Amino acid sequence: MSCASCVGKVEKALAAIPGVDQVSVNLATAEARVRGSGHLPALGLLEAVHRVGFEADPLDDDEFLHEIPSTVEDPAALRRDLRIALPLSALLMVLAMFGPMDPVWGLVQGLLATVVLAGPGRRFFRRAWQLARHGQSAMETLIALGTGAAWLGSWASLLLGIAHHGEDFHLYFESAAVIVALILLGRSLEGGARDRAADALRELARLLPERALRVGEDGGEEEVAASALVPGDRLRVRTGSKVPVDGVVILGEGALDESLLTGESRQVRHQVGDRVTAGTLLLDGSFEMRVSAVGEQTVLAGILRLVREAQGSKAPVQRLADRVAGIFVPVVLGVALLTVLLHLAIAPELGLVPILMRAVAVLIIACPCALGLATPTAILVGSGLAARHGILFREAASLERLQAVHLLAMDKTGTITRGRPRVARFVTVGTEPQERLLRFVAAAESSVSHPLAQALREYCRERSDGTTFALAVVTRPGGGLRAEISGKQLLVGSPWYLESEGVDLSEHVELLADLEESGLTPVLTALEGRMEAAFGLEDALRPEVPALVAQLKALGVEPLLLSGDRPEAVRRAAAQAGIERFAAGLRPEQKARRIREESPQGRGVAMLGDGVNDAPALAAAEVGIALASGTDLAVASASVTLVHGNLSRVLDAFRLSARTLRTIRENLFWAFIYNVLAIPLAALGVLNPMIAAAAMAASSLFVVTNSLRLRTFSFGSRH
Repeated sequence: MSCASCVGKVEKALAAIPGVDQVSVNLATAEARVRGSGHLPALGLLEAVHRVGFEADPLDDDEFLHEIPSTVEDPAALRRDLRIALPLSALLMVLAMFGPMDPVWGLVQGLLATVVLAGPGRRFFRRAWQLARHGQSAMETLIALGTGAAWLGSWASLLLGIAHHGEDFHLYFESAAVIVALILLGRSLEGGARDRAADALRELARLLPERALRVGEDGGEEEVAASALVPGDRLRVRTGSKVPVDGVVILGEGALDESLLTGESRQVRHQVGDRVTAGTLLLDGSFEMRVSAVGEQTVLAGILRLVREAQGSKAPVQRLADRVAGIFVPVVLGVALLTVLLHLAIAPELGLVPILMRAVAVLIIACPCALGLATPTAILVGSGLAARHGILFREAASLERLQAVHLLAMDKTGTITRGRPRVARFVTVGTEPQERLLRFVAAAESSVSHPLAQALREYCRERSDGTTFALAVVTRPGGGLRAEISGKQLLVGSPWYLESEGVDLSEHVELLADLEESGLTPVLTALEGRMEAAFGLEDALRPEVPALVAQLKALGVEPLLLSGDRPEAVRRAAAQAGIERFAAGLRPEQKARRIREESPQGRGVAMLGDGVNDAPALAAAEVGIALASGTDLAVASASVTLVHGNLSRVLDAFRLSARTLRTIRENLFWAFIYNVLAIPLAALGVLNPMIAAAAMAASSLFVVTNSLRLRTFSFGSRH
């Protein structure tokens, strides 16, 4: 594909296939994404593309994740054609400017121009003919008509001049040749720039090593292909090697460089029990690991999939460009024809060939290449750069919407707090033996991943002996759990959850008030409907939160703290963070309702949560931002995922969104203004066809180069 009108034709053809619900075609990546209900016939989709004059190949999952294709047309053929077109067109210009105006030199020019058009320029005529056979038109149509008209008009003028014994004739052979040479040169430069736009994604794809050291049952090791590994395998990783797949350290320790996944330059020390991620580099130490995920299930594969899907989607800002591109080529053909007719009627004294050259200039300068590249190249660079620094945008629309957000709602536990709460107080109020009760709680919480559950589990296991198994564990997000242990029903959770399960807390009001006034989060336990004990948990604020809140306010984004915790604990956290507005005691559905209540006030609302209990609120927000644990990147309800829970990237996401949208608007402005101003100038004869070709190539190159400026974006900067 070469321009925005190509994109529109392919999208329309694919959308007409029965069962297709959504189509997104990306000019910058030369990919089509098709979604549908039921069975989508691959051959039918490929045939639909063929019917509108294009060719396509299916992309399997492995290619989609690990092979980032180049969108530059055959580089070898392009270089060969440039080696022919550039010197011949330069020679033609010299002959046209300084050579004698006689039939012999005219014939020499005609032959040289014929070589350029029939050789390097044949691709445009062949493509235009393929499109015409299917009743289609595109950029190549304009180029073929323009250069063909210049070539035919010049031959007609030359032959008529010879027939009339050397009368004056107008030759524009050099224009036809130079147009071909300049467009090929522009394609070469633009293609190289477009390829550089995908460099960040290619670096991620190259992270996965192809080999691994698998440890056998006898302790010996063998080198195997990483693709042959399965969960449960035992691997050995040495200093200077990359972790081949995701897993857990089972022996030894080492410092890993995770910068290409998280954007953090610091080394991260990993010990027994810690999770390690495929593609990270072991800088110091050595360890053995147990494989937990391979292939498409690894964190890196999740990152690549999210980024590729984001880059293949379309931002809403692109809709105007798509609508314009859909009618652009036919309109330009009409303007070129109108140019000829008006000049013949108003200024016939100019002569047919000079009038024809003005129409040629209109055809050449109006190619909508820049219009089609304006948005996808910026999205390609912006989303790829974000992924390199641990920010994953699920779709291009979320990258655009984030810059319009004026209110950021935040969860407390595990989001603005460290997410590692500890039990600060434990009070028993029932008759159940303490050690037995602690053993029950540890068993019930063993299958729950919430930070509070982890704190309870660790506290209880340290203070109890033996093993107890919990049956029929049922969790209620944001509330607690119910389990059957040793024939008894155990409840563990917040006060409102226990009350909703019928537990009477009226005798323990003072205890709950004391825990709340101390800023502790109460987690209660009950056996057989009677309260037995209370845990008071505390979770320290992340040290970077106050600065983050201050910088968000400076950007015009108001922070709002929404928590299911007790009012005193939430008030305390809000005060430490510098957040004026907060709400406490909210269940997950109440958080979502509060998000929807804030939205109608004319402000874009985003939600920042840990993705555990915040799914309804993340889905309700204009933009949901989830802190991933590093093992759960597919937070289905979030538009944006921060890898490894790096909270400092929230501000970077806002700033990068604004910068990317500014770049898109700049690209669209110049693409539109270029055509709006250039077409009338070409029609009036101010721009000759050669200048038009140079300007057309320069406009596409400008758009891609302007998008590449996003690579200078500074992460972690306050400015």
